[in-house]
Amino acid sequence: MTKRFIRTTTAFVFLIVAMSGANLLRTAHAQSGEDDVLSREGVWRDPEVPALGNPDGDVTVVEYFDYQCPICKHFEVEAGAALDQMVAKNQITLVYHPLAFLDRMSSTQYSTRSAASSGCASDRGQFLPYTKALFNNQPAEGSNGLSDDRLVQMLKAEGVDIARRTIAKYRESLRIPSSTERRRQRVLRAG
Repeated sequence: MTKRFIRTTTAFVFLIVAMSGANLLRTAHAQSGEDDVLSREGVWRDPEVPALGNPDGDVTVVEYFDYQCPICKHFEVEAGAALDQMVAKNQITLVYHPLAFLDRMSSTQYSTRSAASSGCASDRGQFLPYTKALFNNQPAEGSNGLSDDRLVQMLKAEGVDIARRTIAKYRESLRIPSSTERRRQRVLRAG
């Protein structure tokens, strides 16, 4: 197999998964009668999630991922540089939605902890470099994941000076997990 075929297959699989997820979310939202979190504006301009690039551009790329997901890491490795370049040139808006769909695979809720720590980085303008560091140091799926102390070390390496308890505060405040949980609950209610 050629690398081009693998990349095309990966992109196609990602697109299929994204479209399926969007349809489930749209159905759940329509049945819930709730706010517009799942509307086009709600997804693209959710104030709880990081967005980079041109906010008024014609093209918006929305990336849903889990920091412990090996397929998500593969997508970042394959498409990350191209997306970064388009963001740098203000050609696209890139909206990130860290999710915690692999929490059940980790005894320490690593997916939630890493998403919460990315909120710390985002609030200090370091989301993208920290996200790349998390993927570069990705623990094996199903493992305990990185410790909070290690996450703090990685944040500090990216210029985000916080204490370990700050990650717990982000997690407890449900800042990033709240949008994740709202979407998950709507999908579950839709059946």
